Amino acid sequence: MDLEKPLGEWNVVEVDCDGDAITNIVNGVVINKPTGANVARGKIILNKLKGPRSTTTTSRSPL
Repeated sequence: MDLEKPLGEWNVVEVDCDGDAITNIVNGVVINKPTGANVARGKIILNKLKGPRSTTTTSRSPL
């Protein structure tokens, strides 16, 4: 399943952390929802393996 938008369009990536659950969403589609996370605080790092990564808006908000 290719969730990325065509070249020239922006993708929306969301990471929701709620208790021990982390929900990863790309363009409105849940792609991964692991549970059992044992870290309550820390950094969220966005990493792209190939090519440049650009962002227009990055925000965070408490649940």
